[in-house]
Amino acid sequence: MYSKKIIDRFVKAKNSGLLKGASGVGLLVDEKSAQTIKLYIKVEDDVIVDSKFKVFGCVATISIMDAFVDLIKGKTIEQSLDVSKDDILYLVGNIPCESELYLSFAHEVLNLAIINFRKKQEKLLKKLEESMKD
Repeated sequence: MYSKKIIDRFVKAKNSGLLKGASGVGLLVDEKSAQTIKLYIKVEDDVIVDSKFKVFGCVATISIMDAFVDLIKGKTIEQSLDVSKDDILYLVGNIPCESELYLSFAHEVLNLAIINFRKKQEKLLKKLEESMKD
């Protein structure tokens, strides 16, 4: 059912876990598929310098997220948004048809993490502006 690449990624998921000091965090809960994904990104100078994920879901989702994190690390935020489903599939191999939806979850949770990061940046900027008024 699963390719050797998917099983290897699942068993040796090196990007799974908590990322302390994350710049942004995205949380995606898909009740229909019973998948929950949390993505942490650490951003410096608009580059994703580190990322980790946590998944409560299936083998395919964990493997996809592990590969996706490999693909976004070292990229600018803009470049990370251009990572394609084919890029992920290249790293994990073929996935069962019913798991293809999980490829889009990677992009959705990344968008949520970026939104969270940008909101944090806005708050910091406002605080800085307020402190300079005093």
